[in-house]
Amino acid sequence: MFSALFYLCSFQYCFIFSSSFSVAPEISETPEDLTTVEGRDVAFSCVVEGNPSPSVTWTKNEQRLNFTANSRLNASSTNNNHTLTITDVHRSDAGQYRCVANNSVNTSTSSAAKLEVYCKYHRRRGTFELEGR
Repeated sequence: MFSALFYLCSFQYCFIFSSSFSVAPEISETPEDLTTVEGRDVAFSCVVEGNPSPSVTWTKNEQRLNFTANSRLNASSTNNNHTLTITDVHRSDAGQYRCVANNSVNTSTSSAAKLEVYCKYHRRRGTFELEGR
């Protein structure tokens, strides 16, 4: 909680009041759209503030991400900066990603960041062929 000290003084006495207050989560920097080729790593980030300090989760296409079930996903936080990293991106990772911040006051959800994933190309005999077709 944020704390503030207030002073109220009269002719002979001075009183000090302490006040604490909570603030709903605010996402001041939202994730940005990304385009990549399968097999590379990508990272979405957001900056979140609030009091008490919000917890941050990530969603893909409105579904909460399961970091236990997918070892290619990693969420990390340093101070108010939160990052979702996807390693060895697959075409199935394409979609809309959001940062969701929650504390005892409220929940805040970022705008969607689109991940586009393109196929790898292999060069054969002077032409490009799509891998996987």
